[in-house]
Amino acid sequence: MISTQLGASGEECAYVADNVSKDFVAPNTLGWRSIRIVRPDGVYRDVPAAAGGSPDHEIESLDELDVLLA
Repeated sequence: MISTQLGASGEECAYVADNVSKDFVAPNTLGWRSIRIVRPDGVYRDVPAAAGGSPDHEIESLDELDVLLA
């Protein structure tokens, strides 16, 4: 719905989250760039990824988004 309302293709969209057990399956299916933020003290740091839920990228800080989204 978001990409449709924005008139953006999946390739133009990105999804940023932290829980690989559930967060990335839908964006991956839609062709969005998926970015996991992994913080040293993060609640979901050691959670295994769901089937189809591995992100395209992993970062440790939101400051790293600029490089990925450029």
